Amino acid sequence: YPPLQAAIVADFHALPLAPPLILLAFLCAQRQQWGRFALASLLAGATQEGAALLTAGLGLLALVQGGRQLVQQRRHAQAARPNPALVAGSVTLAAGLAWFYLATFVIIPAHAATAYGLDETPYVARFGALGDNFGEVARSLLTRPGIVLQVALEPLRIGYLLRLLAPVGFLALAGIDILLLALPLFLANLLSGFAFQYSGQLRYSAPLAAYVLTAAIVGSDRLR
Repeated sequence: YPPLQAAIVADFHALPLAPPLILLAFLCAQRQQWGRFALASLLAGATQEGAALLTAGLGLLALVQGGRQLVQQRRHAQAARPNPALVAGSVTLAAGLAWFYLATFVIIPAHAATAYGLDETPYVARFGALGDNFGEVARSLLTRPGIVLQVALEPLRIGYLLRLLAPVGFLALAGIDILLLALPLFLANLLSGFAFQYSGQLRYSAPLAAYVLTAAIVGSDRLR
């Protein structure tokens, strides 16, 4: 998978350690091994502050599976039993969001003031027309869809999307629910003003490999 190969040959960074952990989390979810699922998800989020949102997304996956189990129990008039999927999902979701907040809005700004003379993470400055801080970027995503779409449809960004999906024959689109779990990281790369983030080079797309490949597996099974 070229985006993952590019991350491995570029330089060393902790972010390319996330894909095997994310794949392990998907496997443990399928096998209903919720303790191992939570551990793999939390370790994936520890690779980088942005990856914490991927941990939160995996928590949502567990919550959905746990909710489906509850619905099936009620449908078959079964007695309610402790649901480890809901427990693992709640812990993973909460821990992912908490770590993202702590790393992004507390730890990094404390050091950015000394290193860059900024009062928040320097990464937010990469979003150009969408805003100069997290609040402005979030408002742009919600209230300026035209600007967001204009940025996303630039030729180099469309090429980035193709480089993510073409290696699996676009089968991942049939597993769109799996892809949506990685939406925060995908949007951060796609909309960034820093070209390397949507180039498919360096480390930025490495975690997406786990989602694209898993979505392709799920999607091909659905099509079959």
